[in-house]
Amino acid sequence: MLSGESGVGVTSLTYLIATSVARFGHVAWMSAPAEVSPAALQDLGFWLKSAHDNLYIEPLESIDRVTTVIARDQPVMCVVDRFLDVMAHRHATQDANYDKLAAAARKYGTLVWVNDGQDRRGIPFGLGRRLEDIDYRLRLTRPAPLDENRRTLTLVKAPSGEAGQRDVSLYYNDGGIHLLP
Repeated sequence: MLSGESGVGVTSLTYLIATSVARFGHVAWMSAPAEVSPAALQDLGFWLKSAHDNLYIEPLESIDRVTTVIARDQPVMCVVDRFLDVMAHRHATQDANYDKLAAAARKYGTLVWVNDGQDRRGIPFGLGRRLEDIDYRLRLTRPAPLDENRRTLTLVKAPSGEAGQRDVSLYYNDGGIHLLP
C-alpha cells in the first residue's frame, strides 16, 4: 500500500512500477472516478516514457468489483487507485468483501497495489487500516525535485505489524527505479 499527500507523485511512482510488472503479464489499473481518467493515464505513460500494452484500465466501483476482476482476469498485478474515493470502507457490510479481495489475491497469485489517502498524521484511510495482511505500507514523503536525469523519491517503509520505520530513497529515470547508494 502506498499513500501520500496529493501531488506528491503517488500515481507516477505506481505507474512506473505497474508498467515494469506488465512485462510479465497483464496489469489491471482500477481507478475511482475522481482519480485518474484513462486519457490522463495514457498521457502519464507518454510523459514517463513508460507505457505498456499489458496495462489495461477497469472502473473502480467497489471492493467487490476488484475481486471480480482478479477472479476473471487473473492479472499479475492489480492497482487500486484510491479506495477512499468509493467510500466503501465506511460500510460495515463491506468487511466481507475486503476478506474476499485478500482471498482472491492469494488464490490467483495477484499482487494488489493499493494507493490510499492519508490523514495529517500519515495514517492511511480505507483499506490500509482494514487489511491485516498488507505486506508493506509505503508513504511518499516529499515531492520529487525536477531533474532532467533522475527524479528522487523518499519513501517511509514500515512492514505491517512492526513499529519501526526507515526511510528508503529511490530514483527513477529511463532505466527504471533504483535505490540511491
